[in-house]
Amino acid sequence: MRLLNETWFYMLIGVVSGLLFPVNLKFLLYPILFTILCFSLTRLKIHSLSKHEKKSVGWLVLISYLVGALIIALTLLLIKNSEFQKGLFIIAVMPPAVAIIPWTTIFKGNLREAMAAEVISYFLAIIIVPLCIYLITKEFVSVMTIAKDLILLLFIPFILSRWLRKHHIAKHSQLFINILFLVMFYIIISVNRDSLTDIAGLSNLIILTLISVFVVPTIAFFAIKNRHERPDFVLFSALKNGSLSVVITLAVLSPAASVPATVRAIAGVFFFMYMEWLFKKYKK
Repeated sequence: MRLLNETWFYMLIGVVSGLLFPVNLKFLLYPILFTILCFSLTRLKIHSLSKHEKKSVGWLVLISYLVGALIIALTLLLIKNSEFQKGLFIIAVMPPAVAIIPWTTIFKGNLREAMAAEVISYFLAIIIVPLCIYLITKEFVSVMTIAKDLILLLFIPFILSRWLRKHHIAKHSQLFINILFLVMFYIIISVNRDSLTDIAGLSNLIILTLISVFVVPTIAFFAIKNRHERPDFVLFSALKNGSLSVVITLAVLSPAASVPATVRAIAGVFFFMYMEWLFKKYKK
């Protein structure tokens, strides 16, 4: 029965089910993530950030962009396919994934710092992303594409979380959140299952993904000694907004350019399972 309290167990069920019984339910991803965020943000207590927390928020935003610079450097070093290169460049300039918020809660990180860093990153992205996309593809991307994520996946869930918190609706919601994670990971694997069939042809892309999604966050895990802030730095060093990168990539480039985002989505599933294990192993 103890397994029923473990988030990684639900993720594993989602992964296996997605591989064995794939159904394309991609349209449910945003509503599921929206719901998870609403419940996760109920644990956010509103008060001003301390001087130390403000400094940490600045570092979180910076780390996300430094990881983007690393992805660009590794792309130039390892990737020869021009469409893959463009897809990776787009991933590199993306803001951090909003999924960082619920995982900060699960890993018992500093939710105030993570939320502040997310909001600042998305405001910066409204300027940075369209400019960088134009430099990469010579195509214009509407700032509303980024603003939509800022409003739908940060501001509205935050407002609803205040109501849920006030009425104590989310007090015992972990099982519900775990089930939502199961469905979300099932959908991610189902949608991207076919990309697993040509692993040999994606070897360099897989190596790049392993470095940016596993090696860098592992270094961050052991480098950050403050256990309360460690989850924030680990997550911001690993996760970019994959869904936003796919939307933009498919709008301005060929479908092949979205393959790197697909590979990262699959790696992300195992990243969360790996981090779930790592945080439990070194929780003392």
